[in-house]
Amino acid sequence: MASQYFFKISWLIQLCVGISLFSVSFLIEKRVLEAFITTSWLALLLAISLELGKAVSIIWHRYMSFQPATGYPFSVKLSSNLFRIGLVALSMVCSLLYLSNNLDRPNLKPVKQEAINQNKVRLNEKLKRIDRQKQERLELFKKNQDEEYQRLKNSFSERIKLLQKALRKEMNNVINGTFKGPRYAEIQSRLKTEKRHADKTLKELLRNNKQAFIVEQKSVLIEFQQKQEKAYEKADKNQAQIQTNDFANDERANDSRIVSFLKVLKSIFGLSIFPLQFVFIFSMLISLLMEIGILLAFNTITLSILPALQASHEADLNEDILKNKAKQEAKKDEIHHKQAMNKIRNTAENVMEKADEYMNVHHLKN
Repeated sequence: MASQYFFKISWLIQLCVGISLFSVSFLIEKRVLEAFITTSWLALLLAISLELGKAVSIIWHRYMSFQPATGYPFSVKLSSNLFRIGLVALSMVCSLLYLSNNLDRPNLKPVKQEAINQNKVRLNEKLKRIDRQKQERLELFKKNQDEEYQRLKNSFSERIKLLQKALRKEMNNVINGTFKGPRYAEIQSRLKTEKRHADKTLKELLRNNKQAFIVEQKSVLIEFQQKQEKAYEKADKNQAQIQTNDFANDERANDSRIVSFLKVLKSIFGLSIFPLQFVFIFSMLISLLMEIGILLAFNTITLSILPALQASHEADLNEDILKNKAKQEAKKDEIHHKQAMNKIRNTAENVMEKADEYMNVHHLKN
């Protein structure tokens, strides 16, 4: 009694497992087909047809394998095997595509966006540094000009002060009320000349400095514009590298659990596996287990009820045969009945014709 419950419960569990795996395989295949077929209802119809075809072909192949060779021809068996293998392979490919798409570098977009943002930040910092260097270069040039101007101005100021001092000394050169400054006129002339020379020299220096600053400014602008262009070229090159970079071995782009697991494998067993390799192996394992589970579940279920199926099938066949025989016998009886009725009808018609002929002959004699 306990074994009876065990087999019933096991059969139900096996059925649930098969249906669950079948449903998951169907949903995965539907999602993948929707990615390739833009018409959603067409993708759904194709997924339903293929998955149902796979399940039914597994059941009927297992059932027909126990039939006599005449009942399961080799050509049909070969077609069935190819059909099932193709459907299983398709389901495995769909599972690989779906799982790989979900496990392969889930953080790729934010990591790539972060790299793009960092590239922009570096470009902005480089441009700011170039602009700051340009300003410092011009300010230093202007500062040197101002210092040169101030030195020259101070030099003239010192000389003018000395002449003014000498001039005041000559002005105070009075003895007993008599002016004794014979060099006054000479010093005064030198002072005026020095002032005119200082004014002219300083104005000329200012003019030359202004022109020199304009030339330097143009030179600096050209030089630092080239530096800016190089900075933009480098940023564009980095941008292109970021766009083409797959970040396959970047821990930030891959799932943290996969990265941790691979580190454990490497530390314990010394195995160096890349994240993409692990994703492929894991996806292949899951898809294989799903398809093998579906095959095992439906094959086991079919084998467990095979005697009942055979008995039911044979009973149905016998019943159909008996019905066909009965129909054939009924058709034969109907044909015989029709033939007998036609014979009777023909006999009656002959009798009636002979009676009419007799009556006509008798009428003519009278």
